[in-house]
Amino acid sequence: MLLSRDKDFQTFFAEKWIDPQGLERKVAALKAEGKTIATLNGSFDLLHAGHLHMIYEASLQGDVLIVALNSDRSIQQYKSPKRPIIPLEYRLRMMAALAFVSYVTSFEETDPCILLGKIKPHVHVNGAEYGENCN
Repeated sequence: MLLSRDKDFQTFFAEKWIDPQGLERKVAALKAEGKTIATLNGSFDLLHAGHLHMIYEASLQGDVLIVALNSDRSIQQYKSPKRPIIPLEYRLRMMAALAFVSYVTSFEETDPCILLGKIKPHVHVNGAEYGENCN
C-alpha cells in the first residue's frame, strides 16, 4: 500500500534545517514571536533509546527545541578519528525526522559554548555526564 504525503522528505527537512549562517536571524525571529527556546547539542552518532528520551525531555523545556549536531570534523577531534559512523548529513535528517524536534543545525567547534552564545537559549539541556557548564 502506498501512503500519500503532502510533502516529500526533502521539503520536510528544509523546513527544520537552520543553516549555521542564518542561526542568529532565525532565533531572533522566534524570540520576537514570544517563543521560549530550548537547545540540546551532541554528536548523536548512534541514536539510541536513551538519546530519544533525553531529546523528548528537552522538547518539553520550551516552545521550540533546536538540536545542534557536532560536525564530522569536530567529532573526529573530540571522540576518535574513526568517528562519526554516520555522516552529519544523515544525522541531521534522522534528528529532523523526530516530531518533537523543532529545528536542527550544526556547529564546527568541539564544545557548544560559541553556538550557545549565538542562540542565547532560555534553557539549555545537557546530559548529566557533562555537568552544568556543558564542558
